[in-house]
Amino acid sequence: MQTGNEMRTCIKNIRYYTGKLTGLASKQFDLDFDKGEKNKANSDAGTIRADCIAAIGIATEWLNTYCGNIEVHITNAEEQDTEMEIPF
Repeated sequence: MQTGNEMRTCIKNIRYYTGKLTGLASKQFDLDFDKGEKNKANSDAGTIRADCIAAIGIATEWLNTYCGNIEVHITNAEEQDTEMEIPF
């Protein structure tokens, strides 16, 4: 499969940015928590915000799962290379 390595590079990039998203979501959660502790922020808004940040974390985990799934399919497709050759 001629594009397999390029596909793996794309997955590597997705995983890299997924990690960045996870880190930024965690950082924002910590910032919000600290700010809420200092300023006694609105707990309803804080709860909604925390739920949104948690949803980002969950979505990034799904992205990693999907990347793993794609990698398996790339490997399976590559295994068909010899089967796809036209015998002469």
